[in-house]
Amino acid sequence: MHITVESTRHELRLVAGRTDTGPGQRQVADDREARSLLSPCAYEPAAMRRIRRLLRDVEPHADDQMSDGQVLASVARWVGGGRMTMCVAHEPERFTQLTTAPSEDEMEPLIVEPEVELSRVAFQVLEQHSGEPVADIALSITLPDGSVQQHVTDADGLVDIRDIPEGVCDVRSERSGQHRGQCVVFSGFGYFVPSNLRSTVGWQREVLDQLVPIDQLPTEDDGLALVEVVEHRVVAGDTLDSIAQEHGVSVDDITQFNWDTTDPDEIQRQLGTEVGCSRRDPDTGEFAFGDDDEPGIVMVPLPFERTSKATDNRHILKVKRIETRAPWVFSM
Repeated sequence: MHITVESTRHELRLVAGRTDTGPGQRQVADDREARSLLSPCAYEPAAMRRIRRLLRDVEPHADDQMSDGQVLASVARWVGGGRMTMCVAHEPERFTQLTTAPSEDEMEPLIVEPEVELSRVAFQVLEQHSGEPVADIALSITLPDGSVQQHVTDADGLVDIRDIPEGVCDVRSERSGQHRGQCVVFSGFGYFVPSNLRSTVGWQREVLDQLVPIDQLPTEDDGLALVEVVEHRVVAGDTLDSIAQEHGVSVDDITQFNWDTTDPDEIQRQLGTEVGCSRRDPDTGEFAFGDDDEPGIVMVPLPFERTSKATDNRHILKVKRIETRAPWVFSM
């Protein structure tokens, strides 16, 4: 397979397996040189189509959804490993016309800047049932170079960061102290790789799992918090302090999230009506958790955090709203 790289006028020959070089050809055996020669192909669709076809001959399970950068990296790796042969069949004229080497006095110092391959990453927050975007989610993104950027999802539920180094990113939402009515709960990732992250063409919404619908999201000025939730089943001997310590949060985080209050009297009322506590501590007169409390659930909000999310991808964060339990009604 011959490929002419229009931007540099190189003519490359790529063959699956090992083969001898032809007249006037120079074989490339180093994967770094192969990657350097191939990298301009990412901007030439015709060349990329031919390279993708060749890669499938060597790697039948190659994903059609691989980004162009991933395809070129795989080809360069096969060249370096000897499973592909790469030859330069034509060098640009500015190199081939040089017949005599300049003297040391004539040579100008050459400063070669290391090539930094730029990439892109996106995070999109979608409601798990309807697939509708969720705006105003504050996300903290740690980029591959260690820098941290603060973003808020737009009307499409999207945070799109471009021109960043290749690698992996960490994403977290650090907001706390909010009632569950101002929170959405992370329920899982949807994940796909667009064919070309240098263009928005071809990006489409993933088909989401059909899960329980949620109420319409609020539009508070301070936005929504993205959290993870543990449903803690209370047992005898538990206290709000011990539950908070077990999960690494504060008592105020728990009471604000569950009952939108830090007032001790209101907390006592909620423990009786929402958690179903019936026993009281004989010393303090306050409710005490028991094994037979019904429903006996205290929700614990945890900061959302995921690490090692690769660039050249859009990561779908599926979220849901916590259903509000109806108050328990007792009749005699």
